[in-house]
Amino acid sequence: MLRQQCERVGIRRPLIVTDRGVKAADIIDTVLDAIAHAGTVALYDGTPPNPNEAAVREAVRAYKEGDCDGIVAVGGGSSIDLAKGVAVCATQDGPLQSFAVIEGRADRITCRTAPVIAIPTTAGTGSEVGRARSSSSTMAARSA
Repeated sequence: MLRQQCERVGIRRPLIVTDRGVKAADIIDTVLDAIAHAGTVALYDGTPPNPNEAAVREAVRAYKEGDCDGIVAVGGGSSIDLAKGVAVCATQDGPLQSFAVIEGRADRITCRTAPVIAIPTTAGTGSEVGRARSSSSTMAARSA
């Protein structure tokens, strides 16, 4: 199923964003097996408990070095939030704060944003849902 979802949103070279605890639990091996079709898979497992600009920039470097075209977030709210920051900052210029929805800057987030697939390993944070267009409208915007 994950492989099909990656194909559906155009992810062929994913960056997997997670934390060291999830990686140590061998969950990432299951994810890698599920996306075995990918030519190259990059991994960022340095997600801190409260992602910040420095962590986003470090993961953006991994995204760019891996020539990634999308993100698979695996973990709790921190990994998912970090993945969303990477999706924006890897494809658009400016500091993370310049895209803050809370500051009324959501209009700066364009359809160039990298696709994200979230695989929550916890429940209750709400990071797996947010103020984003649905996949179908994102895909429509990309093909326009």
